[in-house]
Amino acid sequence: MSNAIAPPDYSAVMSRILNRPDPYCPWSDLRRRHGIDLRWHSADDNMGFDFAPQAVTAFDQLAISISVGLSQVVMRLSLAHELVHLDRGPVTSDRTDAEENKVDRMAVQRLVDPVIYDALSLGGRQIPPHERVRLLQASAECLRIYEGWRAGVSFKTALSRYEQYGPHRWPEWPAPWIATKSQEWPMAARFAQAAPRHVARSLSASGRTIDA
Repeated sequence: MSNAIAPPDYSAVMSRILNRPDPYCPWSDLRRRHGIDLRWHSADDNMGFDFAPQAVTAFDQLAISISVGLSQVVMRLSLAHELVHLDRGPVTSDRTDAEENKVDRMAVQRLVDPVIYDALSLGGRQIPPHERVRLLQASAECLRIYEGWRAGVSFKTALSRYEQYGPHRWPEWPAPWIATKSQEWPMAARFAQAAPRHVARSLSASGRTIDA
């Protein structure tokens, strides 16, 4: 009688990866969001904060600024974070910390593939942290946030969040909050007036008041 442990079924993992919608790409999401001004700032520019942010969203200008000193992976993660901010809109200062935590979780849910994440643990494999980060196209902080979230949810939930958006279905744009600011912010007013055209073009293409 053999006590050999059966090897993990990697064929099932590959089948699951290959037979599903294309994943969410923040750069593609940004490109179809007409009216957003993408800007760049130097790595040592604190943008008015007491630290140098990786990226900042200026809601009143419908603008995102990203640090030029970031790696491609961190730049992708930072952009996804700011796009979630644009989905949700500005919050009052007393809610900033809670909002940042919420946005962090929502961004990593769109970017970390739960199939690959779980596959890295198949058969009790111990993948070095730097290799897990590389294979998941994440950062150490991103993975820390994701691991904390995954500890309380099922694989099914994680997969539905990951596959929720992509070329098959994008987040709503213009986001509903923009219309509520049309009387207050000129940029929002101009955008709201052009919204029907922007929505049509988006659909045809796809099938802190400042936060860091």
